[in-house]
Amino acid sequence: MRTLRTAAWALSALGLLGCSGLAPDIETSGMEADVRELIETRRVELNGAPSAQTWGALGDALLAHGLDAEAASCYANAADLSDEPFEWVYLQALATEGSTARDLFERALDLRPDHALTELRLALAHQRSGDHEEAATWFERASLHDANLQRALRGLGQSRLALLRHTEAINALERAVADEPRDAAAWSALAQAYAAGGQDERAEHAARQATRGGERAGFQDPIWLAHVLQNGVSAARRFGRAKHALATGDSDAAREQLEAILQSRPGDADAHYLLGSIERSSGNEDAAQRHWERALESNPDHVLSLLAWAVSAQRAGRLDEARDRIEHAHRLTPMDPSIVLALAENRQYANDIDSAAAAYARLVELVPESADSWLNLGMLHERKRRNDLAIEAYRRAAALDPASRATARLNDLER
Repeated sequence: MRTLRTAAWALSALGLLGCSGLAPDIETSGMEADVRELIETRRVELNGAPSAQTWGALGDALLAHGLDAEAASCYANAADLSDEPFEWVYLQALATEGSTARDLFERALDLRPDHALTELRLALAHQRSGDHEEAATWFERASLHDANLQRALRGLGQSRLALLRHTEAINALERAVADEPRDAAAWSALAQAYAAGGQDERAEHAARQATRGGERAGFQDPIWLAHVLQNGVSAARRFGRAKHALATGDSDAAREQLEAILQSRPGDADAHYLLGSIERSSGNEDAAQRHWERALESNPDHVLSLLAWAVSAQRAGRLDEARDRIEHAHRLTPMDPSIVLALAENRQYANDIDSAAAAYARLVELVPESADSWLNLGMLHERKRRNDLAIEAYRRAAALDPASRATARLNDLER
């Protein structure tokens, strides 16, 4: 099998050596100026000193900005010239699709056996092609070789679900959501697996969790990070670098990337939002609010900026202004529990008990497992002497969390 894979690799590489010799001409019209400059600089460096490193560096610049086919050819040359071609082969696979990508990932595994990240990539390639049996095999291997690859567990569960192996799917997916409780796709697959196994109550719970989760398509890939994300100079790539820097606690690096975006795109709402968040975390509330105002000038429906601006205004005591922005955000994303909670808290601060109770009532519809929300709803009802409603809310809170203050309040009201 490995002989066949090696032969397939050789054929695919020969077909992709269109860049050998001089650097290829690259069509960059319509690209951002920084992108055009980076690609041309890498071409000049390659022509001055052709090597695995300069071919790979040009491939990095091309892949970072969507020129996948051109990047794949350059990576093929880099692999051909390198004494340690693993990463170039891996990147070439990222830049290609279909059976060619699968062949290249297998070639990478020949070079570095049991590499969990490559096994995960190969599993995803098989999953995209509908080969769930093969995908499950590689997902399982990846999860065994790296217990922290939650994406492999989700993929393993999804593949076993597609193969109607529901008990095995449930086992993998339960581990996946334990590792990442907000993975909507894993919860959705788990709901399907529970339903297929006749576990209706668990299926309903998993389905609710899926609606509250978020997309977790990505995973940590240090090779992609070092070669692709860190080489990107487009606004989109810089924004990705800023988010990664913030996730690792490097606010200075994030600020540098965001300010670079605003030099070429001064009205970029996403960049202004993140800069505002950095300013807030540094204690610069006025500067933060100015960034959120700029974001909303560019995009009046930018939900994150609406909510951040509202929280800032609320801290300053401008409760009605904050309410207007929160309600605007709520109209845009009516199913977002965080926005409903912000509205409930805003009305509570304003001592508008009926409106706060209405918001908490909506919140427990969206998040019925929240003991704190049921407790707050009960307390608001009690303040308005709606004791029957308060008792019902306290009972729900106490059932979810016996240690909740709702238990004591319930005892007092039922005496």
